[in-house]
Amino acid sequence: MEEKRYYSLSLYRLIATILVLQFHIFFICYPIDITSTIYLSKFLLGLTALSGFLFSLKKITSIKDFYLTRVKRLLIPAIIALILMVIWNLLFMLITHHSDFISTFVGYRAYNHGLLIEPGNFYYIPYILFCYLITPFLDKKWWISLIIFALVLGIETAFIIKVEPTYIATSYLIGYFVGKKFFNVYVDKYQLKDLSHLLIWAIIFAGSILLTHYMLVGVIRIKGSLHYIIRGFSLMVFGVSTLFIFLLLSKFINRLQKIKFLEFTDKLTYEIFLLNQTFMCGAMNVTMYTHSIYSQTVLVYLFTIVFALLIYFLAKLVNQKLFKQKNI
Repeated sequence: MEEKRYYSLSLYRLIATILVLQFHIFFICYPIDITSTIYLSKFLLGLTALSGFLFSLKKITSIKDFYLTRVKRLLIPAIIALILMVIWNLLFMLITHHSDFISTFVGYRAYNHGLLIEPGNFYYIPYILFCYLITPFLDKKWWISLIIFALVLGIETAFIIKVEPTYIATSYLIGYFVGKKFFNVYVDKYQLKDLSHLLIWAIIFAGSILLTHYMLVGVIRIKGSLHYIIRGFSLMVFGVSTLFIFLLLSKFINRLQKIKFLEFTDKLTYEIFLLNQTFMCGAMNVTMYTHSIYSQTVLVYLFTIVFALLIYFLAKLVNQKLFKQKNI
């Protein structure tokens, strides 16, 4: 029996992926620092919460099979992407007579010359692998889940002081626990109780924007590490709230049957994310061929989508040959 598809989830995944890519274009290519674009980057946390939301209903009968399936889905496309980067950079060296291989992976922000690398978004892989690692233990006794959540929140709070990617695993857990309790509320037909959920998330959404905005512009000043903790947590709350507000408002889409476009884009969003900054730095920087920011944007989207398609089909081929699977 074919598993029921909820196209509101697919639509959010597509929109959020595009917004995260657009954030990288603003962040890397624009010669000015547009502070408000940081909100676009936090749709990644909405995507992470979506993963937890989906896995909340998954019955894991074999932990080994679950781990193997998720590792293959994450690592095979990443390895293929890295191989393509190496091939491109080697060809660049041959054509341009460039002698430093390492430097072909390196680029810089237009705004402040901040260091970038082509596989920069690969940082996300260990985070989401950790989320999958703890998933089989979340469906045990309630106190085990509570301990896991407290430990993850504590570790990420300590980590946030030194590292910018914030509360990724916490976002996953929030999505998981909301899905465990209220999954049908966010995907089935509209009901009166939807209003209470929508109101709660709307208040959280508005509060997170106001707090982070006033912190970013300096109206609210908090000294020391507490500043980064509060800002990071608020931005995480913003990202997660976008998911649940969107799902509540778009449930009507789930009545539609066979939206093949969304079924296909579901398979590409991870590959697109892996390549989010690849074509804006190093030897693969396609923005160097034009000075128009609009043309640069088009080129980045074009190359990112084309190579995401290539990686997807190559990964599918690898799975068919090595693991005798038709899909990953």
